[in-house]
Formats: sequence, structure tokens, C-alpha cells
Amino acid sequence: MNSHKTAIVRKTLPLPTRWLLSQKLTHLPVLDYGCGKCHNVNPLQWFNYDPFWFNSDIECLRGEIQTVVCNYVLCTLPKSEEKKILLDIQSLLTPSGVAYISVRNDKPKGGYGKSSRGTYQRKVTLPYLFQLRKTSQYRIYLLTQTSKLV
Repeated sequence: MNSHKTAIVRKTLPLPTRWLLSQKLTHLPVLDYGCGKCHNVNPLQWFNYDPFWFNSDIECLRGEIQTVVCNYVLCTLPKSEEKKILLDIQSLLTPSGVAYISVRNDKPKGGYGKSSRGTYQRKVTLPYLFQLRKTSQYRIYLLTQTSKLV
């Protein structure tokens, strides 16, 4: 799938994360799940996890994270991986923790499917999760330990 190729170098935080911070919705400890090449713009006290771009072990964090941000990860993976990722994120949360799962709401320049660079993009909807925010560019869904993943 080459999903790691979709990671871009950023000078600022992704739009969904900036909005979450502006609304004061993140509480420490925070984990950026699938941070890609964005880990160097995250606040210093955040944990970063990306299996390809940022070598970190999250096993010791299971059940310890208050907030997870997960930006545009599901869009780059096949639907068959969706539930596995969401279950993994759920396992990281404290009982009162919250994960914010953001997905693209715009259509990629090359459309959906495989691009000329060998990357994959798909339209993601998560009707079984509460949709916290929707813009022309992204949607943010809420995931908790008690969310039912259908």
C-alpha cells in the first residue's frame, strides 16, 4: 500500500489538531498516533507514534493515554485495517480518555485509489462514531473506550 509515502513534512500542526488545541480538547498525556513526519512540530510533552517514520514503543502506554490524535491515518489504509487501528487506539486510552480520529473530507488531487506515486487514498466514513466536526477539508470523529466498533 505504501501508506508511509503519504506522510508529508509539516511546518505547522495539521488543521484538525490546531482546531482541537484551540478548543482546549486535548489533555495530557497526548499521543499522536501515526504522526508521520509531523512529530517535530508536535508540542514537546506529546508522545509520538508512527511505525515507519518515528521509532517509538507504545506498549508501555497502553491504558495510560488521556488524549489520542490520529490525523489522516485511516485514509491511507485499506478498509480491512480500519477496525484493527481503532481497537489499538482504544487500548491506549485511560477509562476517561478520548481519541480524535480525523479523516479527509476533500477528494485527493488524483482521486481515490492508487496514485502515480504508489500511495493509496480512500474516502473514510465512520457512522458508528460520533462526528465532532466537519469542514470542507476534514471530519473529526470521537472514539472512547466504550465506543462500539461495528
